[in-house]
Amino acid sequence: MTRKMYDFPHAAAPYTTRRKRTRESNIRGILPEVPRQDTTNVALTDHPNKRARALTVRRRNPEAQIQRAVMAHIRARGVPGLFAFHPANGGWRSKIEAAILKGQGVVPGVPDVILIHDGRTYGLEIKAPGGRISENQIAAHSAMTQAGAYVCVAEGLDRAIAALEAWGLLRGRIAA
Repeated sequence: MTRKMYDFPHAAAPYTTRRKRTRESNIRGILPEVPRQDTTNVALTDHPNKRARALTVRRRNPEAQIQRAVMAHIRARGVPGLFAFHPANGGWRSKIEAAILKGQGVVPGVPDVILIHDGRTYGLEIKAPGGRISENQIAAHSAMTQAGAYVCVAEGLDRAIAALEAWGLLRGRIAA
C-alpha cells in the first residue's frame, strides 16, 4: 500500500479548505462595494503627476547608431592587424556597482572606440550632430593624448569615417 504525503501525521495537507478572514472580508457585508477604477488601460499622460511620455515619440540613441555603422566600416574595411573595441563604460549603474568598477580601474570619459594598430593607440569619440563632450571626456582625452595616443571627437558618421581614413586605419575611400 502506498501512502500519500499528506497521510503522514507530521506532513501538512496540501490543500486547506478554510479561508483566512481579513478585516476587508469582515466589513465587506457592512459597507457598500465601491467599484475600483480600472487603471490598466490608462495612458501614462492621463496621470497628472507624470510627464507626457507615452504619446511622444522617443528619440533613438543616434550615437549608438553611428557607432554601429563605424564598427561595421572597421570590420569591413579595417587594415590588417587592426584591433578595435568599445569600452563599455556607459550606462546606468548602481552606486555599489559603480564603486566596484571604479576600484577595478574604469575611467569615465574614455572614447567610444579604441583602436590599436602598429603599436599606436587611437581613441574615437563619436557624437551625434549637436552633441557636446563632458568634462570627464575632456580630461580622459587629454590624459590619453599626453600618454601618446591619438584622440579625435567626430560629429556624425562622415567625420568619424574621415578620421579613421586620415589615420590610415581603413582601406579604400568612400565615393563622395
